[in-house]
Amino acid sequence: MIVKSFRGKKIPKTIRSKSQLIRYVLESERYNDPISNGEFVFDLRCTRFGGVLHDLRQEGYDIVTLPAKEKGHFLYYLVSTPADSRQIRSKSKARSRKLQKQLQAN
Repeated sequence: MIVKSFRGKKIPKTIRSKSQLIRYVLESERYNDPISNGEFVFDLRCTRFGGVLHDLRQEGYDIVTLPAKEKGHFLYYLVSTPADSRQIRSKSKARSRKLQKQLQAN
């Protein structure tokens, strides 16, 4: 079952699988807050999201995993996709480094 919304935004009806859902959410929330493992499980109802993330990484998606403040909690965000230009990739990598520093400081 595919959820109808995530973080207050509707999920398009063209999304028909959990893999498509995770790809869509990572891309649409790319410049917002990272997605937590709890959001994958409870909000998106994707208990096996790790396998989908692995497959996306194999396809060329750069997805960063960072530990959250609480033990056992992690944050995931999309740095770049295979379709991104070099300029977008470099900006995204700079954002990635900045976010990593912020999380480590907290």
